Amino acid sequence: MNIKTFFSSLTCLLVCCAAAVSLTATAGEVKTNAVVKKGVASTNAAALPIEIPASKFSIPTSAAEGRDPFFPGSTAFRPQVASNGQSAAPVSLNLQGVSPKFCLINGKTIGLDEQYEVPTAGGKVRVHVVTINEDSVVVEVNGSRQVLRLKPGR
Repeated sequence: MNIKTFFSSLTCLLVCCAAAVSLTATAGEVKTNAVVKKGVASTNAAALPIEIPASKFSIPTSAAEGRDPFFPGSTAFRPQVASNGQSAAPVSLNLQGVSPKFCLINGKTIGLDEQYEVPTAGGKVRVHVVTINEDSVVVEVNGSRQVLRLKPGR
């Protein structure tokens, strides 16, 4: 690139910048987001207050009000069906993990006070998590309660 081409390009760039400035500031006005001032360019002008809407969330109390997006198969809001008094033999369930609000039983994550179908050797059974403790979980299966404990080392 020779000197003549360089200065020609530089001149073109300066003309474009001047045109852009003249389009934004017509008749000596400088517009800021706070106030329109005549002939004064202010870079420290106060910003207009932006109103941020408050986030509102309410926990649904029934299936008609909504569902948990993270656990769409959850039955926490479904009405409880009364058992007929018959209790079946205890089902083989394995507690694999515990957190304050969720537990992992036979590979399924279930939240506190939720019901979920869990696979077992005898087929799927509906498990209702009653309470979650630090190293154990109380579940209700077929109308009878069981305490599942974490195995040592988990």
